[in-house]
Amino acid sequence: MRWPARKLKSILATRSKQPLLKMCRKALIRQRVVRELAQQGNKVIFTTSFGYMDPTLKVAQEFPDVKFVHLTGYKRSNNMATGNIRFYEGRYVQGVVAGKMTKSNKIGYLASFPIPEVIQGINAFALRHASVNPDATISVIWVNSW
Repeated sequence: MRWPARKLKSILATRSKQPLLKMCRKALIRQRVVRELAQQGNKVIFTTSFGYMDPTLKVAQEFPDVKFVHLTGYKRSNNMATGNIRFYEGRYVQGVVAGKMTKSNKIGYLASFPIPEVIQGINAFALRHASVNPDATISVIWVNSW
């Protein structure tokens, strides 16, 4: 069943508590924060930044009765699932623009880290640019930073 966002928000508001935490810079702090959420009795915990993957996995091993969902990661366990959103759709559109705008047929792409969500975006960009300009080439530069 698919619900409109407004209805889903009202259902969640009456049936769940939703602590919202900001990004922590250090892995040990992330791990402590996720552990505290589990200790508070939360039965499902979502972590939504790539830097939370390993800390979430460690805490998931300590709390086998709690379900964890990590978005944008790739590591899983019996009680930790992964998910993703459609970042690649924007990269697909960017590929069209780059393919049509280049005058030299050389396109540069700055990529953060070689992780699944980033590679997925590069693939979408490359497929779409090639569909509008098959002569153009892409040079991917890994900056290893967000």
